[in-house]
Amino acid sequence: MKGTAQEPWVAVRLKEATMNSRRRIVLGIGSFALVVGVSAALADGPHAHNPLTIPFFSIDRTSPSIGGANNLHADDILKVPGPIQVVNNVNLGLGRPGDELDELSGSRDPAVSIPSFSLLFSVDRLSVGAVPPDPGVVSMGYPYNVQQQAVRNQAAGDLYMSTALFSLSGPLPSPRAIFNHTMVINQGDAGGVDFQLDPPNSPDDFISGAIDDLDGVGYSPGLRGTLNQAFFSLSSDSPSLKELSPVLPSGANIYFDQNTGAAGGEQLFVSAAKLGLQAADDVDAFVVFDNGNGIFEDGIDTVLFSLRRNSPTLALLGLSSADVLKSNGAFSFSLLASAAQLGLLGTDELDALELLPCADINVCINERAIFPEPATAMLIIAGVAAMRRRNPRRR
Repeated sequence: MKGTAQEPWVAVRLKEATMNSRRRIVLGIGSFALVVGVSAALADGPHAHNPLTIPFFSIDRTSPSIGGANNLHADDILKVPGPIQVVNNVNLGLGRPGDELDELSGSRDPAVSIPSFSLLFSVDRLSVGAVPPDPGVVSMGYPYNVQQQAVRNQAAGDLYMSTALFSLSGPLPSPRAIFNHTMVINQGDAGGVDFQLDPPNSPDDFISGAIDDLDGVGYSPGLRGTLNQAFFSLSSDSPSLKELSPVLPSGANIYFDQNTGAAGGEQLFVSAAKLGLQAADDVDAFVVFDNGNGIFEDGIDTVLFSLRRNSPTLALLGLSSADVLKSNGAFSFSLLASAAQLGLLGTDELDALELLPCADINVCINERAIFPEPATAMLIIAGVAAMRRRNPRRR
């Protein structure tokens, strides 16, 4: 009778013991998975929640990656992984010693409305930024901007996004109190959100020595992994300018290559004069809106651009090499975004320009900006610890 009376109690205790053992196993497996996952994330380095596709790009002639194992040139269009050539210089009608791409662009249709966008840009090695990272953006988890990276000697190889939105008419009302920007692609070591350039360092590192300069970026809307046609400009001292424009060569001319798969077919898209510029100016960054015929038409096509420092038009009109300008042709241009509206100094210089269509800047920052993975890992650990405190182990 005694044994029979105790059987229900024993069965209950055995069941509880079994369930507790299973909980310990599950928690153990979960903890192990967390550690493995955090370790893997830490190994990946900084990255983004929904990272941008790495655009096609170019680097300047003094970049340490020039030459190298992949035999890169300053007048090649590059892509990752590698980086490697996606369009070699000869196929752009280039390849003469001293040639350097200043910028490249795919074609955007001017008939397709982009109501609002963030400006994507890179800066040169002398740029230091006007402001530290926006405290509000830092509180969101994104601490990187030009000033923060310039202190670490890393600013010139990165791509940034403005934290204000723009339309083709100019800046839009912003929820942010400070004009600023944040990093979206690093030069190297950012969990795959990088150009695989030198130095191959995290944006958290302080480095010394030579660094690559991201000299041009361009998306080819509607295409992935290929760039069948390209708009491009050259530095004003590039020898091939005389071949492309025998009558009036200029670093402020923009050219169009209708077939990047073979040499030949390069033509002048829009001249310096048509943009309202002088022949001695140098267009350093641009985005093209073209109706698809590869011929610039006044009042239909649009070019957003910036000028290299020391371009005479900048001094004449009191403009900055970090200003974004806009031209619809007709021998004139206007100011679209000032250096200050990008969080830059007037003495800074844009080296590359692109657009990120965006309706809500806070959403776009959260999706696209790079964050430091170790901080995220600590938040995960803290969250798990809090869950365990809310659910203490039964004894």
